[in-house]
Amino acid sequence: MAHANKEVNCSFCNDEHVLWNQFECLVCLDYNLCLKCHEKQRYNRQHRPYHPMQLVMSQLDYFKFRNSVVQPNIVSICTTCTKYNFQGNRYVCLLCPEYEQCVDCYTSKRQNQDHKPYHPMQKILPKKAYAVQNPPPARIYRCPFCGEDDFSVGGLANHCFKLHVDCKMSSIRCPICVVCRLQIEDDSLPKGSFFDHLMMVHGLFPKADRQQEPEEPTECTVCKLELDGEAAAKKYYQCSHDCFHDRCIRFWLSSNPICPICHANAA
Repeated sequence: MAHANKEVNCSFCNDEHVLWNQFECLVCLDYNLCLKCHEKQRYNRQHRPYHPMQLVMSQLDYFKFRNSVVQPNIVSICTTCTKYNFQGNRYVCLLCPEYEQCVDCYTSKRQNQDHKPYHPMQKILPKKAYAVQNPPPARIYRCPFCGEDDFSVGGLANHCFKLHVDCKMSSIRCPICVVCRLQIEDDSLPKGSFFDHLMMVHGLFPKADRQQEPEEPTECTVCKLELDGEAAAKKYYQCSHDCFHDRCIRFWLSSNPICPICHANAA
């Protein structure tokens, strides 16, 4: 554990008496970096760039950080209209890298060629909007796979682990990191590493729901008629959804190569 009241010297630039905003390596013995060296990724031979570094903040900065939902001083640029540092809600695509929209472009459904209209968009309120709500909102996350909304942190993890482990996508963005504006160098994660990311970065593991068994679907997703035990016997998609008739899903596949529920690719 990092010592909060210990003056240290920077192990790279030898800056003396660094007290606050220092970074202490959790692997190397007595290895510390000042803020400047850490931001410029400077290190010497005894330290490796993949070693975890613990930030030691001042007491004032710590309580500001603990009571904040998102980090301040993030410049917002709308990808569609190029509006700079716009106010109000932000909408960030969970599939396209570095794609975000202002509320005007999102509500008017404007988009560019790289973005698709069915991509899930994560809503992010202004920092002050989170602060005035007591308690802060919990069910604010959207699934990056199917776009289902209003998840808590734990609910999002359980949903993804339960339904989307077999979904194959090239890359997605973590909605938790997007909302909290965590400064990750590359927040576009391959699908497989997204679940590792949930466990290793956010400490979220799949949990069994012991309250009640989920109800079996009773109607076909395509034609909306009752299944009557005629659920698809073949796995048509890379997800686990099968609540449709064989004839209906074959007709759907003739013009739509994606799952009608979560947009997973065909198997």
